[in-house]
Amino acid sequence: HYGNASSSYPVANTYYVQALANSITGNDLSAASDMTLTFNGDIDNNNDCLDNRNWYYGLDGGGSAQDIDFLSTVLHETLHGLGFLTLVNVNTGSRFNNRDDIFIRMLEDHSEGKTWQQMSNAERVDSASDDPDLHWIGGNVQADIGVLTAGTNQGHVRMHAPNPINSGSSVSHFSNSVSPFELMQPYLNQPAHSIGLAKALLQDIGWTTSIGDKPIIADIGHVEIINSSPTTIDFALLDNDTDIIAVNITASSSNTNIIENSGITFIGNQRLRQINITPISGASGTVNITLTASDGSNSNNQTFQINVVSNLTPSIAINHPSTGDTILTDSQSLSASANDAEDGDISSNIIWSSSIDGVLASGATIAASLSDGNHIITASITDSSSNTETITINITINALSDNDNDGLNNSTEILLGTDPFDSDSDDDYLSDFEEVNRDGNASDYNVGIDSDPNNPDTDGDGYQDGFDANPLSADPPEGNIPLLPYWATGILIALLLLTVRKKN
Repeated sequence: HYGNASSSYPVANTYYVQALANSITGNDLSAASDMTLTFNGDIDNNNDCLDNRNWYYGLDGGGSAQDIDFLSTVLHETLHGLGFLTLVNVNTGSRFNNRDDIFIRMLEDHSEGKTWQQMSNAERVDSASDDPDLHWIGGNVQADIGVLTAGTNQGHVRMHAPNPINSGSSVSHFSNSVSPFELMQPYLNQPAHSIGLAKALLQDIGWTTSIGDKPIIADIGHVEIINSSPTTIDFALLDNDTDIIAVNITASSSNTNIIENSGITFIGNQRLRQINITPISGASGTVNITLTASDGSNSNNQTFQINVVSNLTPSIAINHPSTGDTILTDSQSLSASANDAEDGDISSNIIWSSSIDGVLASGATIAASLSDGNHIITASITDSSSNTETITINITINALSDNDNDGLNNSTEILLGTDPFDSDSDDDYLSDFEEVNRDGNASDYNVGIDSDPNNPDTDGDGYQDGFDANPLSADPPEGNIPLLPYWATGILIALLLLTVRKKN
């Protein structure tokens, strides 16, 4: 968004990325997304992509040297979307719409003694590869420069300016020489535990940030545990401006008759930690656990609920079909699995039902013949202690309909191997129905009587079935007079009749 002279932007006549413009004005200036992030799922377990490097999806930064930390990558790309980038074309030096963006006002080339705003296009191209003289001169970054042991020059943080220029990374990153490692360096060869100096740079370009960020405890949600043994729960902990190792966490119980404070302990000191909860043996009921994280300057709380029981509720999952599926066959396979902490695998006891057809059957996998329509499928399981759990999906059965209007219902087309959305699956100018109904029974393909709906030339004589006088016999050319398809014959007859009427 372009801030003109009469706008409320900190610097007039300057471009700001959409997210930053929204923040400055206090309005959503566009219905479009502020940013779109796309990540390559083909990286995982793929020898042909990045030398078989994989995403590491953990929150603890504990991936191997061969892994790419997914959380750090998401944070890195999000910071670009928040404005950690220039809109200048670094290969030509040209500004976006020939106007400044806020980022270039704080890019200085020390050897030239100019900011990028003051340079010509040619000077910006030269500066984009002028390492180590391309600097960031924003005051907030300068104030925090003392955290760095390398990667500075003339009292400023160096920006990424390799020679030759890398159009995908030059200028819009801190220099790769910066140390300790910063999240906004061009190469993420290790996980980052905070956004580091990027926070100060965002302040320089116009973002309002908090002073002394509170730790962030990820939502844990409702938990059910058994009262006869300890339970371990994973949770994530983040802090934008404090080393995560220095963040201390404590917990308190709302009902010490069920869970004593001493029965709550913690494991780990990184981003991903564990809470170990030991209830009083035999006690049961609902308890609120409050976690408090402190970084020495600020603290934050997170409360979650625990239901302590003597017998755990079983878990159940529908494996097939998936919610939202449309099924075109008149028979369907439904499968699910169920497990119970005390009883083990109890999938064979699953009871299935439909909102249209009622109770169907029981078992881990069942065969059903559901009516056409929109079904809510319910799978239910009950354990030996009468604890019940259910799960539902929504599916559509469209077996008896004829989507392509060729006279064959969808289920029959699936059975025949034809396309239920194409009336002439093999493009031979005979409809699928016409091909399989030569024997008067359109429900199957009778070899030697019906023409093949999946083969445009059933007899292999070089004539498509719709133009073949005898599509089941490879007649010699002189005995095989091509025929018009039925639809074309009908049109021809109508035209001839119309001509006769005109003459009369």
